[in-house]
Amino acid sequence: MISWSTILRLLSAEINATITTGGQAPGGYGLEPPRARVFLGDEEFAFGDLHPLKNQVYVRYRNQVYLVPGHFFGPAAYPVTRYLSPRLFEEGRQPVAFKLPGLQLVRKEGVWQREPADKNLSSDQINDFVQDWRNASALDVDRYSGKPLSDRVQILFEGEGGKVERLALGIVSFKPEFVVYREDEGLEYRFPEETGKRLLTLSAPSTDEAKK
Repeated sequence: MISWSTILRLLSAEINATITTGGQAPGGYGLEPPRARVFLGDEEFAFGDLHPLKNQVYVRYRNQVYLVPGHFFGPAAYPVTRYLSPRLFEEGRQPVAFKLPGLQLVRKEGVWQREPADKNLSSDQINDFVQDWRNASALDVDRYSGKPLSDRVQILFEGEGGKVERLALGIVSFKPEFVVYREDEGLEYRFPEETGKRLLTLSAPSTDEAKK
């Protein structure tokens, strides 16, 4: 993830030259159309060509074209998804229930319980499972591909004033990548296949596995 402060530094960028266009469409400079656009509130910064001799880039703001250091072009041209956190949900949110394919987890009086219950599961195993969800961080985040969903997940969180907040997730694929669609954001989170297995399976290890 790239910090938004990288883009915000554009506001204090060193200006190497100013070209007044008089409100007319600037000819040349790679600005018709621009190579990249950055919107900060209602203000638009349009990025054009690099200067042929200097490491500077043409940037149009309102009715003027400026030459600013060239290193501002790269962050401006990145897709917006490069600026998004890879965490599946925000740090600090407190889950109170998970509704997963084939099982549910509910926190009652501060203790996590599996439904249906599995007497062979320890409380540590359940807590570790919940922690895996809380720490889930994707390898990549992108806009939703529109592919049909294979299954669904719902996570309930503790909200303000005792209210319950719901987060709906769709499972786009299980392999070769585990891909989760976060419906409220319209984004896909991509994980290794093994991560998907870990996030969807909560059962006591078999006798053979326990001996390893």
